[in-house]
Amino acid sequence: PVIYGDTILFAGTEYNTTSNLDDGVIYKYNKVTKETTKLLQKDSYYDGKNLRGPHDIYNNKFLYSIVLSAGYGLGYEDLYVYDLNDGSQNIIMAHLPSSSFFAKIYENKVVFSDGTHIYMYDLDTKVNKLISTNLANGAYNPDIYGDIIIWESSGDLYIKNLTSEAVITLQQPAGGNYILNPSIYKNRIAMKGVFPYNYVYDLNTGVLNKSYKTGSSKNFQIYNDWFLSDFFVVNLTTGIRYGAGKVYAPAGFGVLNASFMD
Repeated sequence: PVIYGDTILFAGTEYNTTSNLDDGVIYKYNKVTKETTKLLQKDSYYDGKNLRGPHDIYNNKFLYSIVLSAGYGLGYEDLYVYDLNDGSQNIIMAHLPSSSFFAKIYENKVVFSDGTHIYMYDLDTKVNKLISTNLANGAYNPDIYGDIIIWESSGDLYIKNLTSEAVITLQQPAGGNYILNPSIYKNRIAMKGVFPYNYVYDLNTGVLNKSYKTGSSKNFQIYNDWFLSDFFVVNLTTGIRYGAGKVYAPAGFGVLNASFMD
């Protein structure tokens, strides 16, 4: 699921009595009205195309994709943007490889990977712009906040300022592991690092801090003072780690009074 304001989007299935198969569905839930609305439903029986997503949401727009299923060219998908205000749907790019597909949205910009490069799509001008260049081993997992786009390549983190066009490369920390799944919010970037630790990079200070043990999580997100993974939630100010029904105080933060989150 993805959330923005009072809107929660999530995927599900509904049984199709014609094809006797489950159709992919994307639903919208309004936290205020408590109403659930079906936005998209895809019958894959006749054309071999399945609905995937929602991938991300910002304001009144969210991203989803149509992926080709087995027997119809498995491994590629088309990226779309859906407008919650009028229900319109527009394609951003077709035939993206599913193995490296990833897309995020911020304001009027969408960033995505085709496995080789990172692109930025302007929702106003409907123009795609190449962001990454000269990366022999591909570019993956982009994210965007403000005028900063980040992505990973060969275990290193790349940070591009859209205003200055400057690109910073943050090489993987010592330890023989990779930087993976970066996520940005304001001046902080969270990412997977050397097992079992993860890292937070501060754009203002240029300091890379080792974050807290979050196991073998693959999915990360940062929001304000919270670092989220598959298994844990870490408060970056206090260092308290929540997860698996316990509260952890990492070394270096002293004795802490902790409580469970809602």
